Amino acid sequence: MTLKAFAPSGATVKISATTASSSVSLDQYSACVRVMNAGPNIAFLKFSFGASTATLTDMPIAVGATEVFTDATSNTVSAICETGTASVYFTNGEGL
Repeated sequence: MTLKAFAPSGATVKISATTASSSVSLDQYSACVRVMNAGPNIAFLKFSFGASTATLTDMPIAVGATEVFTDATSNTVSAICETGTASVYFTNGEGL
């Protein structure tokens, strides 16, 4: 099995996460999404199809972390911070 490097497609979108959940749309036809937390606080993410609200029990992404997730069914991602703010960037694409 050969793993391909991540190849971005489309525009990167950003959530300025706060203590209130906010969301952005993703390309639902993209196989993967690269997530980067450029903020000073942990962000909690929720991937969904349609509207959703992130909570503090959803998936955390650490400060400074960059992760790639397979994302075959989501077209929306929501983010929230327990305290403070975080700039979280999402780039659709293919590969890991």
